[in-house]
Amino acid sequence: AMKLCFSVFAIAFQGDDQLRPWVSNQALELLWEALVLSEDMKDLRHSFASYNLKRISDLTDLMCTLGLFDVSIRNVSVEGGRQNHFRIHHDLMWEYGKFF
Repeated sequence: AMKLCFSVFAIAFQGDDQLRPWVSNQALELLWEALVLSEDMKDLRHSFASYNLKRISDLTDLMCTLGLFDVSIRNVSVEGGRQNHFRIHHDLMWEYGKFF
């Protein structure tokens, strides 16, 4: 389950000019929700239950703990607050995610 989510992140948020862009927490949680709530991903929900992941944000936290993601806290001008942004830690990890 973790490999699939990591791979989807690597592919969904790559750009022509930057392979590992910073992605806002809000965009990342939308991606995780779309994956988890998809009818085709019933097994993914069961897998997350075995990891004891109860919130969508737990997946991001786990990937940070494993060293897969870098985290940066940035000012958000639209909302006037601060928000976490994430990116894949290293280009080699991005390559792995892309080929999974």
